[in-house]
Amino acid sequence: MEKNKLGELIQKHGKRIKPNELMQQRAKNNVRAHWQNSIANNRKQRNSRLYSLAASLFVVFTLGMVFKNYFNQGPQDIFSNQQYVQGEVLVSTDGENWAKQSSKVIKNGSWLKTNTKSFTNLSLLDGSELRINHNSIVEIINPTKINLISGEIYHDADIVTAKNHLIIQTAFGKVQHIGTRYLVKTDSNKLEIAVRNGLVEIEYKQLKRKVDAGYGLTINDNSEITTQLVPANDKVWDWVSLAATPYQSEGKTLYDFVSWYAHEYGYKVEWNSNKMKSKRVELSGQISHLDKSIQLKAVFLSTTYDYQINKGILSIH
Repeated sequence: MEKNKLGELIQKHGKRIKPNELMQQRAKNNVRAHWQNSIANNRKQRNSRLYSLAASLFVVFTLGMVFKNYFNQGPQDIFSNQQYVQGEVLVSTDGENWAKQSSKVIKNGSWLKTNTKSFTNLSLLDGSELRINHNSIVEIINPTKINLISGEIYHDADIVTAKNHLIIQTAFGKVQHIGTRYLVKTDSNKLEIAVRNGLVEIEYKQLKRKVDAGYGLTINDNSEITTQLVPANDKVWDWVSLAATPYQSEGKTLYDFVSWYAHEYGYKVEWNSNKMKSKRVELSGQISHLDKSIQLKAVFLSTTYDYQINKGILSIH
């Protein structure tokens, strides 16, 4: 049946016409030309996209460098990027010509001078804090080295993890901390060091000496070395709080405040099972304008807790 239908179709339409060879070749050439043209266009589009991408990356890189230089000015040029000032602090580039400090950025190569009843607090790039007492002159050499010309500084390096610790140069020798809080004071007659916690190493001539927490060391101009006890809450530390950035108590907890107070004023804390509870006591208002002793009283009067200070221990009840 199928064969009969196939035969009828052949008789009706005739045999398939064989294509002309010339026409066949022209068709092949046209197909080949169209294919080659498509490939060329694809290459142009791909190259165009690559050029656009490369240009975009270049623009992003350039802008990144501009913003980095504008905002950061290069870590190698900066010693401190935050500064708290009380009173008047002067800055110089040569140690002779002084002007009032107006920027919060302290660059390497700068000199700082504090006048009478003037203090400053520098936040260093390694996370530590450097406070400068009044009537002091400090030369900033680089992020890991300063020169204390005269006066007194306090360095809080409790949270520092950097390997290159700050070196404090003086006319009597070099002082370097090993994770600590300490002060260095010098004039033309002597060098004084006191360690609040941690450990400090001093290099004097050919001698290396370590000073432990709770002790002080003095070297006079006759090269005589003496040591003495210096408790963490001794009066020698009193000026340090004057150079501290004011504590912002609003929204903090009782635990936050007690921890800060003990760290700032050199006390050990006995929580007496109140540590976790104190974290749930939220404070309201500011106390930064109050005196040291008044701050503690004001905070605890606003809570149901009490405190007691005895022999360097702050006990919470």
